[in-house]
Amino acid sequence: MKKKGKGKLKHFMYILIAAGMLFYAFAAVDSAEWGGAGGVFWFMWLAFAIVIIAANANMLLLTEEKREALSHVKRAKVLRREQAAINFVNRQVEKKARKIRGH
Repeated sequence: MKKKGKGKLKHFMYILIAAGMLFYAFAAVDSAEWGGAGGVFWFMWLAFAIVIIAANANMLLLTEEKREALSHVKRAKVLRREQAAINFVNRQVEKKARKIRGH
């Protein structure tokens, strides 16, 4: 079983790293070309850091019940993908078997 403190520490560290990315970007903003590729890169860097911060803040704020519900949903999605892959492989094997029998 996971320790709650360690998981929260990990998300807090990710937030600090993303904040460091933001400070780095803000320090370099004066030299960025706003109309060119430099401006696009800066805005993408900013968007990426904001997404990281938002996702990890969400994980810090989730209650244990919601975390469990999210875990169940993720497991169900994985099981559906696995079943779809198995069905696909079975159909392909069946097609090849019909081809072989037909010849």
